[in-house]
Amino acid sequence: MKRPRLDFIEEGLTKLYAKYGRIIARCPLPFLIIPVLTAIGLGYGLKYLKTVSSVEYLYTPLDGQGKIDRDTVESFFTSEDVDAASVTRLSRTILYSWAIITTKDINGNTLSTDIFRDILNLDEQLKNITIVSNDTVYGWNDVCLAVNGECLPLLVLAAFRDDVDNLDNLQITYPVYTDGTTGNQYFLGTDVGGVTLKSGSDVLLERAFAVKLNYYLSIDRSVRQATNLWSSAFLNFLLNYESDLIDVRVYTTRSLDTELSKVVDQIVPIFAVGGSLLIAYAILSSNKRDWVQNKPFLCLSGVISALLAILSSFGLLSYCGFEFTEVVACLPVLILSIGVDDMFIMLAAWRNTDIRQSVEDRMSRAFSEAALSITITSITDGIAFAVGAFSRFPSVRIFCTYAAAAVTADFIFQITFFAAALALFGYRESSNRHCLTCFKVKPNDEAPNLAYRVMCAGGPSQSTTTTSEIAPSSLMRFFKSVFGPIVLHNVSKVIILISYGVYLGFGIWGVLNVDEGLALTSLAADDSYVNDFYEYEYRYFREYGPSIMLTITETVDYSDVSAQESIENLVSDYEALNVIHTSTFTESWLRFYLQYLAAANITYSSNEEFVAILRQQFLQLNAYAHYAQDIVFADDTSTDIIASRFILISKDISSTYREQELLVQTRDLLDSSPYETLVYNALYVFFDQYTAILPATLQNLGIALAAMLIVSILLIPSLSCSIWVVAAIASIEVGVIGYMTFWGVRLDSISMIVIILCIGFSVDFSAHITYSYTIAPGKTKKMRMNNALFLLGMPMLQGAVSTILGVLTLAFSSYYIFRTLFKTLFLVIVFGLYHGLFVLPVLLSLFGPTSSKSIRKDKTTRKSVRGMSFNSHGTRRALKKRDTLMAKQKADDNYEVSVADGVDEMNTGSEQTCPVKRDPIVEFNNKTIVFK
Repeated sequence: MKRPRLDFIEEGLTKLYAKYGRIIARCPLPFLIIPVLTAIGLGYGLKYLKTVSSVEYLYTPLDGQGKIDRDTVESFFTSEDVDAASVTRLSRTILYSWAIITTKDINGNTLSTDIFRDILNLDEQLKNITIVSNDTVYGWNDVCLAVNGECLPLLVLAAFRDDVDNLDNLQITYPVYTDGTTGNQYFLGTDVGGVTLKSGSDVLLERAFAVKLNYYLSIDRSVRQATNLWSSAFLNFLLNYESDLIDVRVYTTRSLDTELSKVVDQIVPIFAVGGSLLIAYAILSSNKRDWVQNKPFLCLSGVISALLAILSSFGLLSYCGFEFTEVVACLPVLILSIGVDDMFIMLAAWRNTDIRQSVEDRMSRAFSEAALSITITSITDGIAFAVGAFSRFPSVRIFCTYAAAAVTADFIFQITFFAAALALFGYRESSNRHCLTCFKVKPNDEAPNLAYRVMCAGGPSQSTTTTSEIAPSSLMRFFKSVFGPIVLHNVSKVIILISYGVYLGFGIWGVLNVDEGLALTSLAADDSYVNDFYEYEYRYFREYGPSIMLTITETVDYSDVSAQESIENLVSDYEALNVIHTSTFTESWLRFYLQYLAAANITYSSNEEFVAILRQQFLQLNAYAHYAQDIVFADDTSTDIIASRFILISKDISSTYREQELLVQTRDLLDSSPYETLVYNALYVFFDQYTAILPATLQNLGIALAAMLIVSILLIPSLSCSIWVVAAIASIEVGVIGYMTFWGVRLDSISMIVIILCIGFSVDFSAHITYSYTIAPGKTKKMRMNNALFLLGMPMLQGAVSTILGVLTLAFSSYYIFRTLFKTLFLVIVFGLYHGLFVLPVLLSLFGPTSSKSIRKDKTTRKSVRGMSFNSHGTRRALKKRDTLMAKQKADDNYEVSVADGVDEMNTGSEQTCPVKRDPIVEFNNKTIVFK
């Protein structure tokens, strides 16, 4: 049965690009000028760039369960009246400015008289801070969170202010301290840390290394600007504060957002250095000892083309109102690398053309070979980013939207601006002009003296028989005569297969043990005060807290004994979790109410009586009045309780792992509740990323791999080739995700971005070698793979080097975001080369198709992948010529035939003479013949 043809897309595009190349050659200036003017016009849109720095918005899932639960909680419980008891019951993070005070002596005691006086003095200085907003002076009393006209007191200061002179002799219990004079109780667990208890006691405090001062700010929006200014002044004061006795670490509501916004400041030098490295590499890698065929300014044009693409795409999206976030700031480095790779493809195709042909013919030939390669690359990268543009995480969505637009723009500028530059420099070459001065010069063999030959000479001489710019380099010959035979040796195959098994085993192990979720401290620079604060926060103040709301969201008859037992059992089950403290610290209005009824010997006979006693007696007592915030009645006179909540205190949440445990355990236990129930804390909105990131990543990978398979089948119509490509991509992704675990990289929204990006890069390595092997001539698998390595070893290596150079400067950044991008991209390049140069050659030589005959006879011979192109018409001509010559040849094994070489990404291809043997398949003898 005849295989259905799938190459009509490729053949049609090839013919179209050939015609398009002629059009550019005839009139290059419009293709050069119009893109520049367009980029300038679109770049003006950067004026409307809308930067978003909200950590909650960017790095939490849009449809996270925490946000859904928050909406539910806020539909029942309001936060308009805030007091000391309700701070832990807020559904959203309140405005605050925090200070952690520690003693300079690691064995010191912040609750000693001398040090506590210093803390009181610091508190007084902070409360004397004033700012001016809208010509009005604001002080602490104007911006603080007030209760009945008084600023919410700082717990530690309120507990010990009156006893400061006697602190050294005071018997302080922990975590609950009762003032012997007033009888007031203070929960110190969340505000006193680094505690050492006295020997033989479970509650008596000997010393406390740290205390935390919580300055809560007004939630009144009319003074929001003033509170922000006061908070900034608070931050600046403490960052410059010095004392002989204490150290201070500070954090405010806006600290993380502010620190995240500083990312852009660091990307400028990173981009400058990375761009310079790429420019230097592009010029040096294309350097020749020929002053006519050298192309330094053309390489520079390739870099400019990528820069114009970045300017245009960013400007266009800004015009359209798309949001911009700091993580996108690293995208120019990546697009520049992609643009340089595309430039290499075009340059290699140009160099493979006949230098004696007209510029129009050379442009037509180059475009027919290279433009389709760039098209496929742009499609695969674009699809990968398009998948990410629908991510649940806005940071990933925004990045991928900009990336998809930039990749598209890079493709457009490559086939317009850079193509026009290529034509113009082609005319310079055809006139035999110097690459720097543009003066006409003589060829090397006509140079009048040595100095002229070294500094000026270039171009083809009148007697040369070479029709293409270059011959195979020593690196290409190394892959053919040294690298290939070594890799394909039987002993090497065994070693490589064993190494691949080890690679895959550790990769899978790493995937199964990957740390999930973004640590909030990772968004700030390594030397930021934010990291210092969070280090002490997690170390000393997470034994108690955060508080968890166990909320019943349906109407329940709380007077019913069975309902009371069910709720008590549910609360007790939560208290039994290893992430929740015991009943000692639980605030259960129902538990205390029933104890109150039993102690007062009060009985009830109906729900109406139960609710009446609750409202008129229990909630009127000062000790229990705050529980009114945990009970929601249908209306002011109703006896129906439509919602209620119970406050649990979490235990030892001192790491991101414990945060994830808290989220998972408390939500899993909801299944045992007989009522509609939820658990919530304002931090759960951030904790959601821990459980959402892996499913989101796997979903994106699955969709992208399916899309890659479809594209491969359509544009590389060999089913076995397509399967090998997708399998290699999946293997590379397993390695990247698994091994980044060993490198200290978490699976978070930052690494997820690069994992999506990696799909496009993985296609390059796998598709190159797989398809090249599929169509390579040779009567054995080993011979065919050796010839494929000759063609593609060098360009894969050089393409990898250019990408690493582009992102190398990210490795030295002080931001986790940039270092993560470098680490994951580095893993992709290394594992991609490992698969392309070692694993796939061995696997294909063992399990690949046994013959390429059917593929050669099929009209689907010309297929392009990034950096390589195969011409079906040229192949048929070469095969026909081969058959004719072989028919004539009967005895002479050295009879030679000249066939044009193939072209690869990094300047392969030349006119060579290759021995042809009697066998029906051409065999190679230290040289190669690549059918075009």
